[in-house]
Amino acid sequence: MRVMGEQGCKPDLNSYNIILNGVGKRSTAIGGATETLDMLRWMKEKVEVDGISSNTLLSCQAYEGMFEETAKLMK
Repeated sequence: MRVMGEQGCKPDLNSYNIILNGVGKRSTAIGGATETLDMLRWMKEKVEVDGISSNTLLSCQAYEGMFEETAKLMK
């Protein structure tokens, strides 16, 4: 994201969703699904998240059994 900004490219929702998906896949592989939740919170400060964002988070968090945390964020 930093490099995109340095190059004058403003990331859009699709860019954020792609990164969220990558973070989620990496996080579940190493047992750190909380990183996905943190990423989505950060995204919500930049753009309005959509169904793809939510589904990506739900998938990653469900894999780790973090249902309550995810439900709170989705409200």
